[in-house]
Amino acid sequence: MKLKHLCIAFAVLMVAGCGGPPRITDTTVPWTNLAIARAFSVDLDVPADKFTVQNLSVRYTRQFWPGETAANTAVIGSVQNTGSFAFTPPLANTYPTSHTVFYRWVATLVGTSPGAVPFTLMTPLKRFVVGCTQADTDTQLANVMATHSVNFSTTTPHLRPTQRLLGYRGEPHERSVIAGNGYALSRRVVEVVADTIQPGGTGGLFDPPVLNEPSLLLFAPRQRANGEAIADYLADMRDPTSANNPYTLIGVAYTTGYDPDARPLLGCVPSDAWFVHEAGYHLRDGRMRFSPITDGQTGTAGNPAPDLPIPGNATLWHPRLWDLHVWFDPAGGPPILSIFEPNTETTPDDPTDPPNFRASVARGLFMPNGPPGAPIFTFFRPQTFE
Repeated sequence: MKLKHLCIAFAVLMVAGCGGPPRITDTTVPWTNLAIARAFSVDLDVPADKFTVQNLSVRYTRQFWPGETAANTAVIGSVQNTGSFAFTPPLANTYPTSHTVFYRWVATLVGTSPGAVPFTLMTPLKRFVVGCTQADTDTQLANVMATHSVNFSTTTPHLRPTQRLLGYRGEPHERSVIAGNGYALSRRVVEVVADTIQPGGTGGLFDPPVLNEPSLLLFAPRQRANGEAIADYLADMRDPTSANNPYTLIGVAYTTGYDPDARPLLGCVPSDAWFVHEAGYHLRDGRMRFSPITDGQTGTAGNPAPDLPIPGNATLWHPRLWDLHVWFDPAGGPPILSIFEPNTETTPDDPTDPPNFRASVARGLFMPNGPPGAPIFTFFRPQTFE
């Protein structure tokens, strides 16, 4: 009986070598530390009596995955049906720590029978962060957010004495609560004004971000009172003059001047976690008026010029900015990297949605998009890649 089981097991192991299905197996070790070779590797096991390998390639990008056609493609030469193969991208050893890498292997096969049609085998699309494991990222963010919680937690961030004490004196949306983002305090409003309004400004707005010095503090407002109508509550949240204390610190944000060819470096924060805050005017009612984008391509424009004349109710104008939001996890896990805070509904702009008033949810003013046919988003994921 035992001999029979051994024979069956041996037969299963030998299937691929005896005319079984062709196999492609990614064997890449993610480049999570300096000791790992920065190469992609793969194993092929293709029965030679049934198939011919016409082509083997690896498709890869940094920062964003644009799909099979647009990704970088490296073709592997002299491929046998069975064996191990590898490819080292040009300049791979210069990829900075925290940069994200996307890749997959693709093999084109054709059957040996007459009239066979070529077909492809692909490994799953994979992503890793150069020089950092997920545990590294979680630990760094947990440590820094614990420090922020001690230093910046307050129930009265709307009061000027509190803002002076915190060192965050700017209210980029006045007291309006932005749906999915909350009430914001900024320490960079002066830098934004100096760098964008003054001729030739190039200073602090383009300084690299620092983990212990977030650009903004993000707070959830008070919860809805017993008996308070939803419409009244939302109107109060959108009111740029209304105090909505007690507030709860729910996250922080980092910003820096936008360069489409250079994502910011911030410890082990994955580079694809950064998104774009669109250029435009912040208005006194909490909303934004966007500046025209000359190239019409989301995520590729530089810093558009201000849209003159200045709106009468504008508080400041800023160019495109790299932006990063880090949220405390309501469940107590590692901090969360996301545009919207983790308790936000799928459509935080829709006041007819079933209300979700958990402890840290931020409902209020929705930042409008552009006109139909030419959408402009307050925040968006850039589609540029390397």
